[in-house]
Amino acid sequence: MVENNQEQYWMLGFLGFLGFLGLNGFTSHDPWQFFLFCQFGLFGFFNFKYQNKAIMAIALLGVALGLILGILGILGIIKV
Repeated sequence: MVENNQEQYWMLGFLGFLGFLGLNGFTSHDPWQFFLFCQFGLFGFFNFKYQNKAIMAIALLGVALGLILGILGILGIIKV
């Protein structure tokens, strides 16, 4: 039973790691962590098989928003 759901457990742990990076970026006001958050999000998105188009669209929007916020924070345009 664990062998069949092994990919789901990996993704759950990975999403928890992403959530930790995003929360740490918000609390420490560090735009580099937003950038890392986005890069790990891209890695997870392209290495995970989404079977639902709605989930894939939401994931892409989240990754794009993280990338935009990270770049704007690194450039000093916005204060995070």
